[in-house]
Order: sequence, then C-alpha cells, then structure tokens
Amino acid sequence: MTSKRIVLVGNDEETGRFFARRMKDHALEVLPSLADVDLATPPDLVVYSPADEISEEDTRLLKSLSAAALPFMVVSAVETMKAAVLAIKTGAADYFLRSEDREALGDAVIQALYPPKTVAADPSDDDDPELDDFMIGRSAKIQEVFKLIGKIAQSTVSVLLRGESGTGKELVARQIHRNSPRRAHPFVCIDCAAIPRELVENELFGHEAGAYSGAEGRATGKFDVANHGTVFLDEVSEMDLELQAKVLRVIQENVFDRVGGSRPVRVDVRILVATQADLEKQVKAGRFRADLYHRLNVITLYLPPLRERREDIPVLARHFVRKHCRSLAIPEKQLAVDFMRSLESYDWPGNVRELENLIRRGILMERGPVVSGRFLELTPGAGDGPVAAGTLAVSRVWTDRFLVEEINWRRADVHRQMTDKVERLLLKIVLKQTRGNQVTASRILGVSRNTLRVKMKELGLLSSAFK
Repeated sequence: MTSKRIVLVGNDEETGRFFARRMKDHALEVLPSLADVDLATPPDLVVYSPADEISEEDTRLLKSLSAAALPFMVVSAVETMKAAVLAIKTGAADYFLRSEDREALGDAVIQALYPPKTVAADPSDDDDPELDDFMIGRSAKIQEVFKLIGKIAQSTVSVLLRGESGTGKELVARQIHRNSPRRAHPFVCIDCAAIPRELVENELFGHEAGAYSGAEGRATGKFDVANHGTVFLDEVSEMDLELQAKVLRVIQENVFDRVGGSRPVRVDVRILVATQADLEKQVKAGRFRADLYHRLNVITLYLPPLRERREDIPVLARHFVRKHCRSLAIPEKQLAVDFMRSLESYDWPGNVRELENLIRRGILMERGPVVSGRFLELTPGAGDGPVAAGTLAVSRVWTDRFLVEEINWRRADVHRQMTDKVERLLLKIVLKQTRGNQVTASRILGVSRNTLRVKMKELGLLSSAFK
C-alpha cells in the first residue's frame, strides 16, 4: 500500500504506541492540539484523541476539518453518549472509545485511508429519474412479470396479484394502470388491512347525508373517485364477507350503494387486487367468497421474492443508490464490492422494500463517497429456506444519538420515557416498512391486530401516515 500521512492529536500515549506499531508503514505525526493541524498541507487522516470532553473550541476546529473534506476520527476517553453524538455531528468518519478493541480502530483507519473497491456502474443501467417508480430487473422471472403486464394491461379483466410483502404488488398494479387505456384517469389504492372494518364500506363507497350520526352531507368514496380509472385493493383477504359481496356486485354490475343510500350509483372501474394470504384455503374455510375469488382469479400474477431472483440485486441496489442520492440532492455514491457480495448472499425476508430501505440508510449514514455497509449489519439467511431470519442493526453511535436526543435524563422517569420512546419508534419503523399494513405489522411484532390498533391509538399513529 502507498504510504499515507496520519496526524494523531492529543496526549494519548497508548494510542500513539498502537499507531506506531500498526501503522509503521505510514508517516505518523503527533500534535498536541487541533489548532496545530496545517490545512495548507493537509494529512490524509486526523485521529483526535481528547483527554476529556470535546471542548467548544475543538468542536469548531473539527467542523473546519469536515468543511475542508479532511477525514478525521475521534478516540474518546469519556464514555458518554454526548461525546459520541457530538463527534458524529461534527463530521467524524468514525468514533471509538479508548477502552475498545484497538484492532477495530486500526481496521477503520485502513478503510478510511484506502477506500474499498467499488462496483463498476453498468452503462446499460437506466438512470432516467422518471423510472424511479418503475420496476427494475433482468432475471428471467421478473422479465416474465414484465411480459405479462404488457399482455394484460390493455384488457379490462380483474387481476389477482400474489406475493410476499415487499415484492412490489402495488408497483405492478400501477404499471398495469399506466399501460392501460385508463391511464389518464385516477389510480386509487385502498389498503383493506389498514382501515378499521367498521369504516371500510364508508371508505370504499361513501355515504349519504344522515346515513349515521355526524354524516351531515354526502361523502364520495374511493370508487367514486376512481370512476373510469383503476381501483387497487391491497390485502383484499381482510374484507369481511358482507363487504366482499358488495365488491362482487361492482365487478358484475358496475354499481354500488352508498352507505345510507337508496339509489344505486353506476361506476366504471377496473379492479386489481393483491394479497399475501392463501385465498384457496380461505375459500375452503368459508372466510372468502368462492364467487368473488373466481371473478378475481381471471388472471393471477405471481411476484417472485427477491431471494429467487438474486441476479437482480446488483441492478436494484445501484438503482436505489441513484434514486435516493438524487432525491437528497447529493453526489451519487458508489457501492463497495464486499458490501455488494453481502447483499447478494442475504435472503431478504422483506424483499425489494427491505433492500431499498437498507440502501437509503446506508446513503444517509456513510459520509464518504462509498457505501461500504460498515454501519449496517446483515445476518445471512438460511440460503434456500423460505424466509431467512435476518436482522438489520445500526451502529452503536447512532443508538447513542437517539438516547441523547430523545430521553430527558434530568427527569426521574427515564425507564418510562425509554419504554414509551422505543415502543413508539418500533411501531413507526414496522408500520413504515409495511406501509401501514396492520396485518403484516402485527405479524412482525408478534401481537394481535387489536393490540396493535390499541397501541397505535394510544400513540396517535395513523396507518395512512405510512403509505
């Protein structure tokens, strides 16, 4: 490796001895204060090791290093969350405690000095910003999906979209609509699992004045709004049998009744539906109408999970990097080769949505031009298993930052604060991941749907806020 110049600031003799041994092939300079760092002839890396809390003056100097695009790290002797958060806020590439494993510090320094190899951009990857909301993929399985979309888009028949959470069922429904003769008219998405059962009928069909207490005037429903367009019913299996009968009437007769109405309303809509449930089992169990199932099952489109089309992972990852760098108005980052290999070996229980969320977090957490994944952890799945047991974890520093910013340590109810904050954060994360789908969210959380609803009400969380 080409020799690099490192400046160690502070009187931390132990760290100095470690650097002298580990970085013996590099030019190492020790300075007493940050003010002595010469920005006119900047080093390749500054390692700041204060003996106490970071002073206000040093905070300003660290910010000047960040402004000069000079990478720096902080090695702190003070085991406080404040120090960790402050270091990251000022622009530190990384933060360590003196009591931590020195080898980890050495590895981080090497990575900062010698950025990882990145995945070369594929010139055939389409980076048109207008394609951000279109499906991407080269695998044979996803290409078959694209072909089927082309075949069925021009028709008016109902389509049943099946697949695991995060595979892109709503995205496919939107593509069918965009490529249909109805493209100039509304596309209305309704998550049947996110709307309380007692409100679903009103949401779909609207109501007449006086239909119930508080109904002072006529309200149009989603089917009114979607007239001449497309209605997408997500998690259709969550509808009760009575409402299923009313949807069947719309499909067969193109009419519906508003709540409290006495005259049928005529409507012209195409209905697309999606579900993760086994509708055949629900039909046998009497929980889903057989006649509605057969009307919806004219064409079934199955979306394969991401683990069954691994060759699409690099294409999708690069696409999401471009998409989110563009949305954040920052220069496009690159993906480290080792990180890409980790992505390709992971089983993605959350499918494409999980991949996109991971890439977005990586972009936000990596300050440099390369997304290396060092702030993210992927637990490889079981390979060929149906769903891998995987977890994503953010770095300790960012956990500390949450605790500093969210918890009032002057109060005597820190435990209660922590419980409330973490519970709220957990529900928000899961609801965001599931786009407000309460059925999927309750399954992930391991609680009943009613328990989830009660908790959401207590915390003031609305499913509609996570669409």
